[in-house]
Amino acid sequence: MTTRSMDDWLNAYGESHQNPTNKKVHFVCVPVIFFTIIGFLWAIPAPLFSGLWACLALVFVRSEEHTSELQSPD
Repeated sequence: MTTRSMDDWLNAYGESHQNPTNKKVHFVCVPVIFFTIIGFLWAIPAPLFSGLWACLALVFVRSEEHTSELQSPD
């Protein structure tokens, strides 16, 4: 069994995400998964208020988006 390099994995990932069906599935399913996770986090009891964990997750996601925009090589 051969070991694949990180470049091999990323190339395969890039190729698989060019498929139009794959793009449509991602367009629908990624937001569904995201909001499901936020809903589960909202259900976790927290000392201050019930949505604490969900709010923290949303702040983290927003900060990651901002960081990736800053690191973009455009």
